[in-house]
Amino acid sequence: LAWHPIHERLFSSGGSDGSIYFWHVGTEKELAGMDDAHEGMIWDMSWHPLGHMLVSGSNDHTTRFWTRNRPGDTVLERSEEGILMHASRLDQMHREELEHERASEEFNMPGLG
Repeated sequence: LAWHPIHERLFSSGGSDGSIYFWHVGTEKELAGMDDAHEGMIWDMSWHPLGHMLVSGSNDHTTRFWTRNRPGDTVLERSEEGILMHASRLDQMHREELEHERASEEFNMPGLG
């Protein structure tokens, strides 16, 4: 478990299955999550002091740094056929996210949300 350094009601949790979830105190459902963040149990997590980056350490002997993609970044997905690039899909997702943020006053997770 790691509390966000800026937003006191935001925290992340790491699971024994290698998953990472982001929570906001007072909500029953997670804000976001990564089911396969690691291949083993997550031992520790910590936020950068400015809150834009999360680091996680796992039983799979890896340390991973997590940040939010910026608008225009290319999303890379690995598959058996090779690496697929989806820049247009990311742009569409970002546009939809901005529209959603403008339409509601929901909590926005800095750096990840």
